[in-house]
Amino acid sequence: TDKEHSELHLSFARTTLQLYLFSLSAAVFIHATLLHLLEHNINENFANIPLTALFISGVILGNPHPEIFPFTIGGNLVVTSTSFIGLVLFGFLIAIVGTFVARLLFGTPEINLDSEKKEINL
Repeated sequence: TDKEHSELHLSFARTTLQLYLFSLSAAVFIHATLLHLLEHNINENFANIPLTALFISGVILGNPHPEIFPFTIGGNLVVTSTSFIGLVLFGFLIAIVGTFVARLLFGTPEINLDSEKKEINL
């Protein structure tokens, strides 16, 4: 029925959004921990993990603080990989939102398994 389909799609949207938020949190804390371990003795801006997580959040969102930067090559590699992960996560978010909006606007295709051709009926 239509109600079961809408509940299923809402559940799918909720699950993908939860997966995105988990991936974002994991990326922030893993990269913040790595950067803290590489830089905490050299750079006072990365003295603790929460401060480093704030910097990494800015890197993932594409707007890091201009006066804070890592000193070591390892720190620069972590920040570069964090920027790349931020782009991947942004693409994932666009895919989630695009799928959700497309389903709201156009409905969902139903697969007819009874026919030999297995047509998709909109």
